[in-house]
Amino acid sequence: MNRNINIIAILAVMMACTPPPKKDIKSTPESKPDHSALLWVYKPKINVRSAASARGRLLAQLTDGDSVSVLKNESGWYEVRLADNRTGWIRSDLLAPRSFSAFLRAGDFIEDLRKEGTELFFDKDEHHKRIALRFPAPLYRSKQSILKKTSTVVSEYQNIVYAGNVTAVVLNADGQGEYLRKEFKGNINADPVIPVIPYGRLQSIEQPERSRLRMNILLSNTVSKNKLLSAARRMAGTFPISYEMIEIVFRSGENNCVLWFSEDAGGEQYRFDKCSE
Repeated sequence: MNRNINIIAILAVMMACTPPPKKDIKSTPESKPDHSALLWVYKPKINVRSAASARGRLLAQLTDGDSVSVLKNESGWYEVRLADNRTGWIRSDLLAPRSFSAFLRAGDFIEDLRKEGTELFFDKDEHHKRIALRFPAPLYRSKQSILKKTSTVVSEYQNIVYAGNVTAVVLNADGQGEYLRKEFKGNINADPVIPVIPYGRLQSIEQPERSRLRMNILLSNTVSKNKLLSAARRMAGTFPISYEMIEIVFRSGENNCVLWFSEDAGGEQYRFDKCSE
């Protein structure tokens, strides 16, 4: 009985299966945003504050897939411009490149499933880590068919949307109550880990392998080399030990490297004014 109530509650608060229209940054003629400075929310919900502090007054809440224009960095907090042209502050580890948003990655995937009669929903609390599926009615004639289809959908989901552990709840054909529930193991490094960035703006994160990561950070102000090196060490220390190599690059321009820093099992390496070959 409790399980059925739980599933009904999930359905009542689930996000719509198709993402809303993309929210573009609005601007006035006097203040046009720099679209190269856009970053995206990749958490289910984050706060926008009136000051660069957790004590700042709450101005707004953003959700996974919302974008903001980053204006500057103050001690690890980004001053940002919102879609309604207001400005506020967001801690720098809560924003990332667009590809980090599971909600945005899910858009086309969910639409393709709908075309074949399958519905997929994010859970309100667990977000993309727990999903609910509802298949076409004829498939429910066989539990084995449901299990096979669920495994296929989740495998594709883990390749495209979220590579970590996923709980799949299959709803009854009428959407009322739970038909079955199954856990699927994923990659241990699937959850984005972004440290607080004390200087500059995150430009990109490259991850050619799940155990290797490279961060590129664009500086807008001059920062001493000692401060940058200390920052790189702190940032590298926030990543889990499952990463074999972390690279952090601070640039003052597209091809102007200020600090290249690398840490792996053998220790750290760094160079000023020259990036790794």
